[in-house]
Amino acid sequence: MSNVQTLNNDGQEDESPRDQGPPHLRDKKLREREGARGRRISWLTVSAGLFSLFALFLMRDYPSFLACSVLAGAIAAILDYVVERIGITRRLWDYPGERMPIGQVPLSVPLLFFFCGIIATLIVFLLYQQQLVSLDHPAPTVQVGLVQAGLVILACYFIVQYAVGRVRSLTFWALPLSIALYLFFPEPMLLAIAVLTVYVDYYLEKSLVKRSNIRYEGYNDQTAINIALSYFATTLLLLEVVTALAVVL
Repeated sequence: MSNVQTLNNDGQEDESPRDQGPPHLRDKKLREREGARGRRISWLTVSAGLFSLFALFLMRDYPSFLACSVLAGAIAAILDYVVERIGITRRLWDYPGERMPIGQVPLSVPLLFFFCGIIATLIVFLLYQQQLVSLDHPAPTVQVGLVQAGLVILACYFIVQYAVGRVRSLTFWALPLSIALYLFFPEPMLLAIAVLTVYVDYYLEKSLVKRSNIRYEGYNDQTAINIALSYFATTLLLLEVVTALAVVL
């Protein structure tokens, strides 16, 4: 009898005794299975990349939005790389079967977030074209400015706490930072889109975990909810960054 990995009720892999033949055949099957797992995220990245090319084509006559999309993508990719590096190093999660790691982080993951930055710019661009989002807002009042300063200080504090491992959720620093930016550009449509990503991520993340594309430490439904809620803050933050860049550029 030998131990091989199977999925438990939470979608995680467990060790269970089962005869799978000679060791070299078991190793070959394991490598093939992990390769198939990794390809799912890679295909997601490729799909996002193709859609990003379409997005750039739609914005081809608007140089400011093109520049904004590249900057937003770069910011999203860098932030994701830092978060992924911290999480993988601390063994909070990993990506079985992924290839081409850069400092333990699979290349396809920050690249996916780079494309997400471009797609976020396209969303703001389309909303702006339909006059559902305005890029012309008055400067915040002194009172609002003080609130923003307090939120930024709070976000910086939890960024440090996250970096040293005392806090494990992105929400603690991404939410106050995104709200501080939202007070500059209070656009309800951006809030609605950020809320939508919570539900999209909840079901997508559970599907990826069930198929062992992503492995979390102690994964359960509460973990899935916490991760999905963090995407409200990070999506709102990205959309507000895109809006700010569109105004500046």
